Amino acid sequence: MPRKKFITAMMIGKLTMVYFWGYIGTTLIECLTHPVYLVKVLLLLVGALVISKVVNKCLKLD
Repeated sequence: MPRKKFITAMMIGKLTMVYFWGYIGTTLIECLTHPVYLVKVLLLLVGALVISKVVNKCLKLD
């Protein structure tokens, strides 16, 4: 795997993961009792997917 593609994927993935755990907290049960959190997390994941597609297209990594 090319280094540039790996670094880009790691940066997008780590930022998403840190925000995800910071937003939801440490317990999955708390997240399941508040469905609004799940919707926001799904929007976050879709946003990360869109950002990764844009970055891949701009850097011509595909």
